[in-house]
Amino acid sequence: FVKTGISSKDRSPENLLHHSILEFAKAYVKYQRINNKLKTQDTILAIRAIEKICLERYGGVDLTKLVIADFDLAAENAKENYKESSAYHVGRQLKIVLDFIRKLKIVILPEWKNPIKKPSDKSIVLDEKSEEYRASKLPDQDAIFALADIFSRKDSELSDRDIFVTSAASLLLAAPERASELFFLKCDCLYEEEIQTASMSDLGLMAADYNVERAVGIRWYAQKGYGYDIKYIPSVMIPTVKRTIERLIKLSEKPRHLAHLLETSDKFPRHELCPAVPDAQLLKRSEVLLAMGFDFSSYENSYMANQSGIAFLRSRGIPILDNIVCLNDLNIILRNRLPKGFPYIPFKTGNGIQIKWSEALFSCFHNQFRSDRITVFSELWMPRIETLNEDLAPTRKKKRNGELVNVQSIFQRWGFGNYSVSTHQFRHLLNTIANTNGMDSLLLAKWSGRADMKQNRVYDHTTVEDRNYSLIEMQKNEVGAINTDSTFKFQIA
Repeated sequence: FVKTGISSKDRSPENLLHHSILEFAKAYVKYQRINNKLKTQDTILAIRAIEKICLERYGGVDLTKLVIADFDLAAENAKENYKESSAYHVGRQLKIVLDFIRKLKIVILPEWKNPIKKPSDKSIVLDEKSEEYRASKLPDQDAIFALADIFSRKDSELSDRDIFVTSAASLLLAAPERASELFFLKCDCLYEEEIQTASMSDLGLMAADYNVERAVGIRWYAQKGYGYDIKYIPSVMIPTVKRTIERLIKLSEKPRHLAHLLETSDKFPRHELCPAVPDAQLLKRSEVLLAMGFDFSSYENSYMANQSGIAFLRSRGIPILDNIVCLNDLNIILRNRLPKGFPYIPFKTGNGIQIKWSEALFSCFHNQFRSDRITVFSELWMPRIETLNEDLAPTRKKKRNGELVNVQSIFQRWGFGNYSVSTHQFRHLLNTIANTNGMDSLLLAKWSGRADMKQNRVYDHTTVEDRNYSLIEMQKNEVGAINTDSTFKFQIA
């Protein structure tokens, strides 16, 4: 419930909607969500637009005194400050809110129509503007080649963060999944089976022979109605996907093992850094640090190791003196710091999906991807879609003083400059390739985890040239007459 142009995360008092409309906004959004299944991010658009105009004209919002000119100005303001499709959407929501207050007789006004025209379908590329739109929806080809180059390096040359980013990109280029669904993958997600394919006779009339081929798929969890489903991988991507899964299994092996120890025993989890001492034996500070997953040996400077170790213990409420705590004491502290819902991962999306830390393909340790901080081998952490997106483009994060933070994207780290791609562009790319090559609409929707086939069109950015070529090929092959023995004619589609 913030003003137009303000991030929803910035909820400081001066950025909230004006008090004269705030309570109505809350009630209206809730009503539309419950009764008409309208999303909050949609219904709030009209409220913000009306508030902006009323504050400029009257200094406050009085719904009973609204006039048609207020809605006209709100729509005009949307045209000036939003892209075409977003402005049209604001206009639609303005009409919905006006119809709502007219129905409740809050105002007596004539019917109003959205003055903003629906933008033309830019997925059919006909002009320069549409070509720019198409380019914005598809990933930069050079950026994909750069990711492939980095992925091809030896494991020893890659950091854990590099492995995470290139592996995630590889999986998203193998199936058109939403990037958030990456983190629902389990370590046994790879599926393989042998299938029988027929070799046809020259005329294609009957199977002359059968071949056995190995099909490879991934068990993805789609949030929009499909649940877990096997998405088969194009054969050209099979070696890449297998290597990707191997790398991620290795990357998550130790975090998953720690989670397994915590799940299967109430004792202190004896990970590889844990000192080999009895559970009740009092520990030196160095032993406490190792037990809590702090590897001070990774510091080159002993003074820095000592100071960092002390800060680490204090931040967790652990005494810094020798012979104060034992593993039994640390066991309580460690378990109190486990992620909410352990042994299950607390996903914010996924409709309540339950995946254990011990089986998740992307399970990691705290600070595992940080080059400026030490990895904590006793604390679990899961990367998010933001973690991935932040590494696929130059950073936009700023310090409190307004300066950009000193964080490099994967392209910058590897000397490829300021390339930028988004995870959703991979999804658009695979859908466009599938459309260009004639994939059935129902199959494409299922492959993409999409509940409505009509949404396929939004992801289709086939060029005019490709459409014309496909049409010509279809017309050429639509009917082919083959004479066999002057008695039969066969139609080959």
